[in-house]
Formats: sequence, structure tokens, C-alpha cells
Amino acid sequence: MLLRNLRWMTACVAALAAIGLAPARSNAEVTILVEEFAPASGGGFGLVGGTTLTPLAPGVAFFDGGHFFGSVTVSSNSGALSDVASLVPTFNGQLRATTAGPESNFLKITITDTKFQSTGTGGTLKVQVAGTTGFASGSESISETTTIFDPATNSTIASFPNPLVSPDGTQQTDLLKVTGLTNPYAIQQILTVSFSGTIPGGATFQAGGGASLTTNSVPAPGGLALALVGLPLIGLRRALRKSAA
Repeated sequence: MLLRNLRWMTACVAALAAIGLAPARSNAEVTILVEEFAPASGGGFGLVGGTTLTPLAPGVAFFDGGHFFGSVTVSSNSGALSDVASLVPTFNGQLRATTAGPESNFLKITITDTKFQSTGTGGTLKVQVAGTTGFASGSESISETTTIFDPATNSTIASFPNPLVSPDGTQQTDLLKVTGLTNPYAIQQILTVSFSGTIPGGATFQAGGGASLTTNSVPAPGGLALALVGLPLIGLRRALRKSAA
């Protein structure tokens, strides 16, 4: 009898361990929108071209605009319950060979992921922005805006009051406290890439963002935790008593 009870308990523990160690499936729903803007004849700026793609993470979108072309890749860990949510976009671009000095044109890259799962109702959001260029002259400036929102209602949960700006591509970082997270919740990052000075045609550049939200996990109540720990011990004690009897 003791041996049979111990085998039953071992099988239950093994099953629970297998569930806990099974790889999580990703249901990430990433939307990538890349747009190029240029001065409009009537003033302001007009849309020259754009590309939208909704793939499974990691996502890739290719852009072919009037002054720039390139690709944006997105790394995301949404779709699985995690204490740290991560959304990291990177744009690799190049000026067209016939283009120089596009200081009046700029790129806007919008990345949205609506499938993040929260282990708590609040946490700390960390964002960063950086870029590199292959320019012999001229410079690149990157502006980054991040918003956390409820995809069911499109209502904003948290956002930075001002964009995070890297005026020359150097890495910039900012932090924000977040409360009122929903399940699921969405992270949206917008990168705006602009240029100044005379830049030769064919020059390459890179612009990258990044958002990570570390949630404050809600621990199990003390009584429940003790009960979960004590259940296997109670079962073992009963099995030993039956065997002795």
C-alpha cells in the first residue's frame, strides 16, 4: 500500500513539473507601420509612402520610399505570462543613390503589440533609443514615444509626457512607473528619424528603440502558499500511517 501511494504522489508531482516546464506558445500580434514624410506643396508635410505588416513575432517589414529604403525588425516576448515584457524594434535603412541632403524628409516607424500578459497590476517601464550612421557628414536624430494601453478599449494606461530624443544617435534611456495594467495590455512605440546637413546618396543608417516593462508580481497569500507546501507532506504522513496499521 505504501509503495502504491508513493508512486501515485510521484506521478502527480511529475505531471505538475511537466506543465510548469512546458514551453509557452507565443500569440504575439505585432503591427509594423513604416512611413516617409516630405514637405507638401501647400505647406506642412505629406505622406510619401508606407508599409504595414502584421506578422507573428519577431516581425519584419520592408520599406521602399522616395528617399529611403530598408527594413524594420521587431523582437517581442508577448503572448506568454512574464514578469518582464519586451518590445525591441530596429530599422536598418539606406538613402537612395540619387538622393542627397534629405534634411526636410523624415521617417516614422510605429510598432504595436497587443498581446502582453501581466503578472501584476503595476511596474516600471524602461525605454531607450539609439542609432548609428555611415555618414561622412550630416547627422541623424531619433525621437521615441511609448504608450501602454488597453487593447479592448484603446484607453491609455501610461505614457511619457515628452518624447525621448537622441539628437545624434547616442543611447538615451528613461523610466516610468505604471499602474492599472490589464490582461492583455498593449505596448506601442513610435520612432521618428530625421536628418540634418548634407548626406551623400547611398549612405546607411540604423535607428533602434526598446521598451521593457517589469511588473510587480502578486504573491500568493501566505495561507495558500503554506497549504500548497503542506499538501504533499500530509499525503505522505497518511500513507505512512496506513502502512504501519
